Amino acid sequence: QQVAEKAAALLAESAPSCKDIRVGRKRKVVALFGPPGAGKTTAAAKIAAGFSLKRGHRIVWVTTDDQHVGALDQSRAFAEIIGVPLEIAHTEKEMGNLLERHADARLVLIDPPGCGAGQTSEGERQQRLFQAAGVHEVQLVIDSLTGLDHMLDIIDASAGLPERRLLFTKLDQTARPGAILSAAIDSGIPGSYFTVGSRVPGQIEA
Repeated sequence: QQVAEKAAALLAESAPSCKDIRVGRKRKVVALFGPPGAGKTTAAAKIAAGFSLKRGHRIVWVTTDDQHVGALDQSRAFAEIIGVPLEIAHTEKEMGNLLERHADARLVLIDPPGCGAGQTSEGERQQRLFQAAGVHEVQLVIDSLTGLDHMLDIIDASAGLPERRLLFTKLDQTARPGAILSAAIDSGIPGSYFTVGSRVPGQIEA
């Protein structure tokens, strides 16, 4: 028991500090980034629900997904459940226009299509959209069932994005969570949230 406690303490010292999303007086723009199937849309819905239903903040959810069949319908269903407006932006101009329309929003969540580590052109497109939106921080959404090497590939692919955080999904399905800790320590990027189920709202932990 003493050895286990000492090992846990040493690992905790090695891991970066954790930083969840904080909304102050000024508007915060947060984007999600990650591979297809990682759970970005569900994570975005959970975050939106937390800030809208529990804290009463004015939220705008922006989807930029023009690639996957059914993605818009899923986002609309979540937005209706939560009671937040859903906007669509596929270009930098559309992004700028919708931000002007929602100047009073305290939190803007940008939910793009999945982008794998090798999808360079899509990654560059998303980076341009994030720049047009003035993104303050990016949640790197990583499936907890993913192997460590692939986790690190995703993290490397996001190197040009601002103020990254690690958001791990499907933790409830993970029997071997060591890769999560290794990815955090190796990258030095702060963690933000775990999702521990698919229900919206709820089942997300800082």
